[in-house]
Amino acid sequence: MTKFPNRIAAIQMDHIGNFIDVLDIESAKAFEGEEEDFLVTTIEEAIQYKKEHPHKGFFVYNDPEVEKFLKENGAL
Repeated sequence: MTKFPNRIAAIQMDHIGNFIDVLDIESAKAFEGEEEDFLVTTIEEAIQYKKEHPHKGFFVYNDPEVEKFLKENGAL
């Protein structure tokens, strides 16, 4: 269960870049068929991924609640 059911985390694979973008769930459709370029997960799963891949960084646009959660979990 995710704390943010209306958000996704789109993790850029290394050949694309180092961002983990936090987006509205509707944006997930833009990543369909892009398995080689992006890993789409929950924010909680993306935090775990970042712990294993510290060179990745979260990009959150104007979402103070998510930013606070990421800071509390040592991801920002």
